[in-house]
Amino acid sequence: MKRWQVKALKGLAWTAGVVLGLLVMVEVLLSPAVATRLVNKYAPEFLDADLVFDKAGISIFRNFPNVSVRMHNAVLTYPHDRYARFENASSAVLMREGRNVAADTLASFDRFTGAVSVPALLTKTIKIKRVELLHPRVFAKMYDGENANWNILRDDGGDGGEVVEDDTIEVESEAGNKLKIKLNKLRLADNAHIVFCMPSDTLFTRLTLKEMSLRGRLALQDLFSSRGDFEVDALNVTGRYKKDTVLF
Repeated sequence: MKRWQVKALKGLAWTAGVVLGLLVMVEVLLSPAVATRLVNKYAPEFLDADLVFDKAGISIFRNFPNVSVRMHNAVLTYPHDRYARFENASSAVLMREGRNVAADTLASFDRFTGAVSVPALLTKTIKIKRVELLHPRVFAKMYDGENANWNILRDDGGDGGEVVEDDTIEVESEAGNKLKIKLNKLRLADNAHIVFCMPSDTLFTRLTLKEMSLRGRLALQDLFSSRGDFEVDALNVTGRYKKDTVLF
């Protein structure tokens, strides 16, 4: 081996050692207490909602080169009066689920685990390799073509993000929001409870299931254009569509 090749290898080895050392230091520094403070600090910059949880964890090595995020006993809420004009106009029983005098609940779960691609953040894209929710409770409501209670990403006033059609679930934020979210795989487990209401079409649905995994493309701005494949275990659906009641 030539002399310059030896020097090059030593330089690469030294660089790799330094990078590995820095990653180890970051892993040690990102204790659950530190991760919890970071999430509490930065979540309000992205969410127009309140996120409350017991503790959070961040790991670099668990799914390297992706960053793993964990959260326990979390609740995502928004002000009770934000959609009160729509809620009060409907007498449907399912529209009351998730409502509370202090704040309305969008979602809650016992545990959240996910893996996020760090390089994708440089393009203002949150690319999530996988998400798993244990015992999730979701109360999703689309009031009309412009108002839905899951529109909680803060709008930075930029142009709408382009929708890239690929093998991922792509969650589109509100028009005008530059932040894009792409999700490869979603898994719900431990008895999920999901309520979906669309009062403008007289559609009120409750889903309970033991477990579900989904892979495809989910567009929150147009749910009926979503596509993908999924597996579900012990699914029960109850609901109302106009004058008909469905149970299966």
